[in-house]
Amino acid sequence: MEKRSFTQRALAPAGMVALTMVAALVVYNNAWRIEHRVLHQLVANVFAWVLFSSIGIGACLVYPMAYARGASLGERVAAALATPLIWTLKEVVRVTATFTWTEALYFALNPLVIVVFTSAAAEMGLCEILCRWARKRKGEAIKAAPYPAVLALCGGLTIALVIFTWGFGVHAFYVFQEGYKALFGHLAGAS
Repeated sequence: MEKRSFTQRALAPAGMVALTMVAALVVYNNAWRIEHRVLHQLVANVFAWVLFSSIGIGACLVYPMAYARGASLGERVAAALATPLIWTLKEVVRVTATFTWTEALYFALNPLVIVVFTSAAAEMGLCEILCRWARKRKGEAIKAAPYPAVLALCGGLTIALVIFTWGFGVHAFYVFQEGYKALFGHLAGAS
């Protein structure tokens, strides 16, 4: 069997989810233009969920697609992280309207971004295990749950759950704010 190109192996799966995110973002951000209140709410809610899903669980789609297309581990990871990375960069650029570039880059360390990336790590670990398990069931001599995949699954899930359950993320945000004040307090007029 001929090896597929990088575009087929990794770029196409990543592009599908990234383009879904961009389309959902455009529709969601313009839903206010719909004058019919019920239709406006329906469109906004549906596309908010599509946007959330593409960012939050897109790795569950991209990783196995890239795996099945013969992408290397590095290509699978890069493809699965493409959408969260694009979203984070968009958010960093968005906050430059109010904050300096260094403050905006610090924004990329906020708890929500950390949860997105640690959740993606957990999803990739789970997908690696499931993809290997499927190959093992077909008779291949392969370890179904390699240590790095188990570590990614457990570590990513643990960090995401700790942040999320620690006061529904509020306390983690307080830590983020304290870091901001320590680094940029002089810019905000703090003493």
